[in-house]
Amino acid sequence: MRPVLLHLGNFPLRAWGFLLMIAFLLGAVRAVKVAEGRYGISREKLWDASMVGLFGGVIGARLLYVLLNIGDYSKHPAQAFAIWEGGMTSFGGLLGGMLAGLWAAKKRGLNVLDVCDVAGPSLAIGMFFGRIGCLLNGCCYGHACTQPWAIEFHPENSPATGPVHPTQVYEAFGVALVYAFLTLYLEKRRSFPGQILLAFTILYGVVRFIVEFWRAQSSTESVIAGLSTGQWAGVLVIAVAAGFWPVLARKK
Repeated sequence: MRPVLLHLGNFPLRAWGFLLMIAFLLGAVRAVKVAEGRYGISREKLWDASMVGLFGGVIGARLLYVLLNIGDYSKHPAQAFAIWEGGMTSFGGLLGGMLAGLWAAKKRGLNVLDVCDVAGPSLAIGMFFGRIGCLLNGCCYGHACTQPWAIEFHPENSPATGPVHPTQVYEAFGVALVYAFLTLYLEKRRSFPGQILLAFTILYGVVRFIVEFWRAQSSTESVIAGLSTGQWAGVLVIAVAAGFWPVLARKK
């Protein structure tokens, strides 16, 4: 656990924010690399849309977290802007980044569905590094664990007590498998525009749903009908993506 990687003078270089920048750069470079040759998309325009998507993702991730904790932030509204203190949600970041990036792509005259497919594997890169950032930050940890791979966090920096499931690693591993499937198999066999992003959304929802069984719930989450807030969110994104699948397939 290392929430602060190092100090540059009086400025703390936080692990989560640093890994977010690494994820964005790798995802954007990967997208730009395949965009022109495979999809005929302008690299310059795609890079512009990626920048907008980055800001949309950060805003979406923070906004959803604040809404889930509105009781705390209603007492101290200025704290809602203190992103450096932590507090983001992966589903909020996914939704905000996708909406902002696709809006920017449309404004620049790009084929939105092709941009969706370019973005799918890059989103997987972002989710992977985001979970590694959570591991270093000591958040999003699991239930108590007695297995040899259990991990412990420093109690002064994390509310986790004792050995717990490294759910951040579980999710990162699952997302890595999703990335491998998208890039090594599906990209070469795409049957309709938008398929790769839909596949990423469905598969990420499945990964998150499974990992939630071992993940400890925060004070803002609840269990409804035996499923956690994260699992219901996973079910929702799976259902939406699955609903769009036949629609886009017919449009082909």
